[in-house]
Amino acid sequence: MDEIDRDPALAAALRGMDDAPEPDWSALRAQVTAAAELPLARRRRTLSIRRGMRAIVPLAAAAGIAAIALGGLERREPALSQEERAVVDEILTLSTPDQVGLLMTGEAAEQALLEAVEDGRE
Repeated sequence: MDEIDRDPALAAALRGMDDAPEPDWSALRAQVTAAAELPLARRRRTLSIRRGMRAIVPLAAAAGIAAIALGGLERREPALSQEERAVVDEILTLSTPDQVGLLMTGEAAEQALLEAVEDGRE
């Protein structure tokens, strides 16, 4: 087994520990408390801000979604009145007289489309 090299100065200091004064625990506690006060206050503030953000982020997201949804409704074109539809139909009839028959709806439109396809085959 290796022999331990002993330091004579350290041995003398440790022997003198028998008559060492009693430590002032309250002063040590006050120093530790004072040194830790500012970092702990910063940490508490950071944690309280994070807790507040937990509530704010979902609310902000919900508000954004609602704003987009409601904003999209405002940009939608209003439906045409009967008079406006009549004007549009008249403009279409005057500007494209040959194609007006294709603008029909329902069974008449299907029949006209089938006839146009059959005419194209011949």
